[in-house]
Amino acid sequence: MPLAVTLRIDDPDAASVTAIWETLLGQGLEATRRNFAYAPHLTLAILPDAPEEEEAIAATLAGFAARCTPVDVTLTGPGLFPGPPAVVYLAPVPRRDLLDLHRNLDTALAARHPGLARAGHYRPDAFVPHVTLCEAAEDPAVAVSALPAGDAWPLRLRASRLELVRFHPAQVIASFAMG
Repeated sequence: MPLAVTLRIDDPDAASVTAIWETLLGQGLEATRRNFAYAPHLTLAILPDAPEEEEAIAATLAGFAARCTPVDVTLTGPGLFPGPPAVVYLAPVPRRDLLDLHRNLDTALAARHPGLARAGHYRPDAFVPHVTLCEAAEDPAVAVSALPAGDAWPLRLRASRLELVRFHPAQVIASFAMG
């Protein structure tokens, strides 16, 4: 099972994303909460299954997280990765601190683990930050129509932990406070 490095949304801020997941479930959609069984987050890297390197990757993340500051994330509304099936997500404002965090993490992983392939769409030149809502939307319009409207946006969240997670289903291997 692959590994992910995530930027976990802090409680109680995560509750706003969890409420959207619950709404999607209520509409009969396969929300990420059910599929991933993990807290709201932004995925920063996808790594191949490498049990022999997990401790070393966790050590890299521990040192990296200690040098980082928590990130404020402002979600502005829905986005879509085309399918079929499509992936519906919440799009954050691509702030410099979030993009720098991602780029610096990619650099740290490449330097400390040069033989470890990182998924191409998570490389700095292709990264689209997002909080996944629905991973397999046959009709994305249904998912988007179930989202809050008007004054509900933007959602202002804080993220202060980096986690190494094995998925599906999610299993947190290591968790590190930033700063």
